[in-house]
Amino acid sequence: MKVEEKLNIILEHLEIIQQGQARFEDNLNAFGKRLDRVEEKVNAFGERLDRFEESLNVFGERQDRFEESLNAFGERQDRFEESLNAFGERQDRFEESLNAFGERQDRFEENLNRFGKRLGQVEKSQEHLAINQARMEERQIRFEENQNSFALSQARIEEKLDHFIVEARSHFKHVQSQLDRHTNLFRKVQLKH
Repeated sequence: MKVEEKLNIILEHLEIIQQGQARFEDNLNAFGKRLDRVEEKVNAFGERLDRFEESLNVFGERQDRFEESLNAFGERQDRFEESLNAFGERQDRFEESLNAFGERQDRFEENLNRFGKRLGQVEKSQEHLAINQARMEERQIRFEENQNSFALSQARIEEKLDHFIVEARSHFKHVQSQLDRHTNLFRKVQLKH
């Protein structure tokens, strides 16, 4: 084989190598662009994860405030029960006083015939009793008004509590949906690579 033919063969091989190198560079550039797109998608996914984490933190704070409100409501309910118990004790003492008064009234009626001269004092005692009874009736009316006011307040609190629970559930479903979407997107990115 002549030297010229050998040179031609070498030149052909060099040309093939150059063409392969050019294709390799093209493939490398295309791969680099794909890597850039993947990096952009990963960065966007990271930003969405950050926003999702912020949403979770906000939801956690709202949940903490809701628990504090529940605890405060429980404490108010405990105080109300204590007030009811105290009122029951006062009511018992009042009934004992009424019974004692009834006994005194009986003794007073028995002695009325014997002590006719003290009729004026008895009339004053009866007037004093009527005044006390009127005051007691006024207190009873005020207590019933306070009971009605508390019942209205409790109904408003329960309505706000129900509204907050519905809102919290809706927000949690929305957050769960976003989390599922981000998880599926991340899996798709992983499957592509």
